[in-house]
Amino acid sequence: MLPAADSRFGYTFDVAAIGMCLVGLDGEILRANTALAALVDRPAAELTGYPFALLTHPDDAPPFSDADTVTMSGRSDPTFWSETRFVQPSGDAVWGLVATALLLDDGSHAICRFVQVVDITAAKESEEALRKQAAMNWLLREVATAANEAATSDEALATAVTSVCAHAGWPVGHVCRRVGDDLVSTPIWHIADGMTIDAFVAETEGTVFRAGIGLPGRVMASRQAAWIVDVRHDGNFPRAGAAAAAGLQSAAAFPVMAGGEVRAVLEFFSDRPGQPDEEQLAIMTNVGAQLGRAIEREEAAAALRSSEERIRHIVDTATDAFIGMDASGTITDWNESSAAVFGWTRAQAIGHTVAGLLIPVEMRAAHREGLQRFLSTGEAKVIGQRLELNALHRDGHEFPVEITIWAAPTDVDWGFFAFARDITARKRAELVLAEAYERERLAADRLRDANGMKDEFLATVSHELRTPLTIISGFAETLRHHHDQLDGDRRDEFVDRIRSSADAMGRMVEQLLDFSRLQAGNVAFAPENVPIVESLRRTADGLGALLAAYTVVVEGPPALVAWTDPQALDRIVSNLLTNAAKFSAAGTRIEVSVRRAGDEVEVRVRDHGIGVPPGEEERIFERFVQLVTVPGHRGTGVGLAVARRYAELAGGRIWADQPPDGGGAVFAFTLPIGSRRQVRAGARGTAR
Repeated sequence: MLPAADSRFGYTFDVAAIGMCLVGLDGEILRANTALAALVDRPAAELTGYPFALLTHPDDAPPFSDADTVTMSGRSDPTFWSETRFVQPSGDAVWGLVATALLLDDGSHAICRFVQVVDITAAKESEEALRKQAAMNWLLREVATAANEAATSDEALATAVTSVCAHAGWPVGHVCRRVGDDLVSTPIWHIADGMTIDAFVAETEGTVFRAGIGLPGRVMASRQAAWIVDVRHDGNFPRAGAAAAAGLQSAAAFPVMAGGEVRAVLEFFSDRPGQPDEEQLAIMTNVGAQLGRAIEREEAAAALRSSEERIRHIVDTATDAFIGMDASGTITDWNESSAAVFGWTRAQAIGHTVAGLLIPVEMRAAHREGLQRFLSTGEAKVIGQRLELNALHRDGHEFPVEITIWAAPTDVDWGFFAFARDITARKRAELVLAEAYERERLAADRLRDANGMKDEFLATVSHELRTPLTIISGFAETLRHHHDQLDGDRRDEFVDRIRSSADAMGRMVEQLLDFSRLQAGNVAFAPENVPIVESLRRTADGLGALLAAYTVVVEGPPALVAWTDPQALDRIVSNLLTNAAKFSAAGTRIEVSVRRAGDEVEVRVRDHGIGVPPGEEERIFERFVQLVTVPGHRGTGVGLAVARRYAELAGGRIWADQPPDGGGAVFAFTLPIGSRRQVRAGARGTAR
């Protein structure tokens, strides 16, 4: 008796959520529940007596056969599992997980099959989606790997064509690349074994695809993937005849975008008709984006190589030295100008440290400290600046360079680069210019000072000349008009005053003439052996009227002889004695001492007047300089300047000292010893 006769079994059978049926050993359905009828989209009543095998897809193996009856009867677990598609009257298929078990009578004989069917369509669709996603991921990974690892973009395109053909089942794949505004065929093809398409390949390779023309042209124009169901009947497929002869039907193509432009088109062909597959087109578009990045990287790399070549050429031909250094301080780059500047060839310099080869010893520690500071903290004191430093040449000499340093990150650390220029010639020129400027500045200062002193000098001279002239004129006028009213002593006094003023004017004029001759270099100088003490006394006596109010003492070895011009000696001593008298009170001593100092005769004139202000001992010999004035004794300001020039002309020197016991001033000068300096008699020199 069948289990269906059991009312409890029958109720459970009918209301079960999964499809169930009883199938006779002949394969016909004995009874089906509502769930199975819904799964196959047929009324349950129609299923009774219907062959179970006709409900399944013809391409799927039947879930059981007559042979199964024998096989399953002998199994300890008589349940048989399979996955089968069930075809609905509309042609749609649903997937079912089928469990089949034999029902046996009390004698263990098979009486029918109990079949259970669970709808697994959703699971199968998810599985198919995962499979497609996995395939897409595989394809994209293959293309991405090729795009990253391929040596050229053509190599990446070839890999992509092969991968797309393998993924989507296209037997033929091909690449067109853009040249100018058109697309042209490349040698990149994928042709499955057994395909004979030589004529189609030849026509493709001989065709130039303009925008909008043919499958590649329409993809370039639209910048989107395209699909042709049957190329033999497509109105915009110039190769239709060759494609039909080759047995090609459906086709698809997608663009490779780079820099916002279509740079290539990949086209694929099948020997079967095919409806557009939007999912596949989306995958192809993604593949095109990956390949576009490969083309952009290739072009960027080519541009970088070109830039590097230009930079290398610039560096190699630069007139400045170029030095590259790594983070350890080792030289990594060196151009021809570096060899000319530093003396080391490229082969000799590369691999050595900058510090050891180019930096002076005293600067090496600072160089190393600066390098370590930058690597540790990023702090830079010299990077990015134009500096002037000393560098070391191969021969060991130091020389000035102008250097600009910059840093750039590398794959592992930092690189440092510098342009350096030998500025030795420039520094020399700058020094010459600076010296010339200083000379001009000093000359301008002297000229400015001279102009000022000239004005003061003219005022002084006019005043100094006017004073004795006034005296002379006054006394002369008195003598003229009142001669008979004056006694003899008064007349003699007036005459002496006239003579004294005339002498003062004479000395003043003589100083001015001396100064003028010395400035013009027109002073005749005839040296001879001169008894120095005797000559000094004679000069002092010649100033009798001027020195009458003073006690003049001349002391020294009488036999001491100087080699000089007697007139020059007289000018020196006259100016020093006149100066001493001018700034000393009447009745004081003026002491003149003479001594031998090595190969020279030293003469010292000491007075007890107002002295020389400390610190002004040198400036007092400058022309027109008057540090102090005495009423009635302003002077011309050239007397000491004349004395100095005569002393220098005689081969000696002159200076002022502060007396060790204080009070007054000491003026000293030297002359060569006569007996040690033999010169041809009568020789004459001229001051220049």
